[in-house]
Amino acid sequence: MKKNKIQVTELSEDLKEVCKKLLKESFCSCHLCEECEYGCLEDTLESVLEVVENPEIHGFLILAEDSPIAYNIVSKEKDQLVFHFKKNQRGFRGMNEFIHTETLERYGDGCST
Repeated sequence: MKKNKIQVTELSEDLKEVCKKLLKESFCSCHLCEECEYGCLEDTLESVLEVVENPEIHGFLILAEDSPIAYNIVSKEKDQLVFHFKKNQRGFRGMNEFIHTETLERYGDGCST
């Protein structure tokens, strides 16, 4: 990850389509719909994105060299962060750890670790 110029930006209404496109590129392009036994990720993302403007919901988009590579959507419940949706492209070593650390630093005030 250090090799790439990483930018992190808060999720907003205008970034919803970017998230949908990233999901299609990183997941849907290499999975058949029949493989999603527990429901469609696109439908789930659509439902979650409807509440992004809620002040209790937080999230960010990660870009590498101006291309979206990951995002997450969380809420804070008492002293815990709840991940509602997280998606990242393969090939970015350490991305999950980066997302978790960045989430805790941004939204984890008062959360137990």
